[in-house]
Amino acid sequence: LAGLGTYVVLDLLVIQPKPRPGRILAIGNATTASEVSPAKSADSLQPLADYLASVTQYNPFTGAAQGQAAPVIKTTKRRLEELASGLMVVGIDRGPNPVALIEHGAQQRTYTVKVGDEINGMIVKEISSEGVVVSYEGEQLLLQ
Repeated sequence: LAGLGTYVVLDLLVIQPKPRPGRILAIGNATTASEVSPAKSADSLQPLADYLASVTQYNPFTGAAQGQAAPVIKTTKRRLEELASGLMVVGIDRGPNPVALIEHGAQQRTYTVKVGDEINGMIVKEISSEGVVVSYEGEQLLLQ
């Protein structure tokens, strides 16, 4: 363990070369040293006001530029409701290991599920006489 610690300290402090001042090179997609070109000089850069104008036009919280409508962001609750649409509980066996029959109207399919099973991207959390509780990313919904 001491040897490993010594190796790490030597590697970080002694062996690593110190950065030297010099020209900054823009490598980009260069494959050989002859294709490497110096970075843009201050003469070819845009004025600071142009950069600030382009940054202030974009709203990082909505993902839209100024004058554009914010994109529709689906919440977890809304996504859960979409996944559960068309599902209907048609039968419940409340024995020692409860089982539920869930019918998907659009797919014309019937699922037999128990607690812990996955149905349509949701996890079955509870089966009771009221219905089946499903969960998606922490949100829960009661199917009846």
